[in-house]
Amino acid sequence: MTPTLRDPIRLIARGAKAAAPGGPATAPDTRGVVYAYHKALCDDRGPVNLLGVSFFWLLWGLKYDYDRTIKNLDACVGADVVRMLCCVGQPDDSWSDRIIDPNWSDFSDVLEHALELLQARGMRALVTIFGDATSAVPDEASRAAHVDRVCTVLNRYPAAVVNVGVSNEGIGFPDDGYAEILRHTERVRATTPFLVSSVCGLEDAPATVYAARTERKIEGDGGVWEHTEQPYDLRNTELVASDEEPIGPQSSVAEDDDPLRNTTHAVCAWLCRAPLYVYHCGAGIRGGGAADVERGRYANFYDQPSFGPTLAMLCAARDYLPGDVAQWSRISHSDPKHEGEYPFATGPLQPFDPSEWFLKTYANRSTDGRFVCWFSKVEKDVPLVACSAMAFHVFDLRGGVAYVELAPGETYPLTVRGAALLVGTL
Repeated sequence: MTPTLRDPIRLIARGAKAAAPGGPATAPDTRGVVYAYHKALCDDRGPVNLLGVSFFWLLWGLKYDYDRTIKNLDACVGADVVRMLCCVGQPDDSWSDRIIDPNWSDFSDVLEHALELLQARGMRALVTIFGDATSAVPDEASRAAHVDRVCTVLNRYPAAVVNVGVSNEGIGFPDDGYAEILRHTERVRATTPFLVSSVCGLEDAPATVYAARTERKIEGDGGVWEHTEQPYDLRNTELVASDEEPIGPQSSVAEDDDPLRNTTHAVCAWLCRAPLYVYHCGAGIRGGGAADVERGRYANFYDQPSFGPTLAMLCAARDYLPGDVAQWSRISHSDPKHEGEYPFATGPLQPFDPSEWFLKTYANRSTDGRFVCWFSKVEKDVPLVACSAMAFHVFDLRGGVAYVELAPGETYPLTVRGAALLVGTL
């Protein structure tokens, strides 16, 4: 009998279902407080892979441009998480027309309403308290008071928060502000049940999540595909990781608008101990602020042509993956010591030029015989020779699924172009 996706292969699907790129998504299912366990993120369902969207201007929008903000929030349904800022901007900087001020008289009400809106849509918040420690909070005491204000509201909605970060990049803090940020991080850990993010790029002692900043790289052997393997190094982090500001459409430094490449990047993150990937695009930064208009960024998610197709593809890829895949062993096809552990014979995969064949492949394998293989920048047929009897599904990330059974020594020619995900059992 041909196995189904949810029987012998035992896929643990999470969140929204998106049947086709550009098609409608449904709200994901949110259950309980998120916690970290053995390099995975978990809630009451067990381990989960989470998909986020940068929505930095959410609180500003709910206060000053409500209807448009709701329309943008609805465009994000299907994602599990939105990343918001709780303090950013001052009159003389690039956020001057998108200021989120801790001293708003109704700040707590606005934040609370944001959490209610997210919870109603089956989403959670990734909260960055200080996008910028602005002049509105000029000293440590005022910043500590804002940390307490935010945490008080968040504690009323424990299932609507995935994790909390004190500072995005240390912007606005004094030169010796790193120690202060750590004190605030300890404060959040002591007063909330939530995971707490590190300052970007640092695995800080009080933190429970490593807030990674993968390189926005579109040069090298892989060319524009190069960034799709940037999360690979996250496999060695001590903490569970989140890929919070990767390359995306209209991102700074470098950008990539291609749904397939951005989804391939997300899959790499989910496999490499970063079970939270945040889709970062221009519309989610200032939402039409003057600084973004000058750069040509879209003001709304629903105006950005690639947003819908990319979100649908990301949702589908997330749902293909077992929720506990971050806990499995990672196996390289290029390391001879993994011969017999990598699901396919490694010899036929060795002699390749990354600029002509495929950029990267490796596998995750569980102790109970499940495996996932990931291929990026596939431009020729790839001969996959089974090391043992196996059954797997081949997912073309652009759409399409094939079911394959192989006897030991039998070859399957992988004909998918671009990127592929194989999920199966040995």
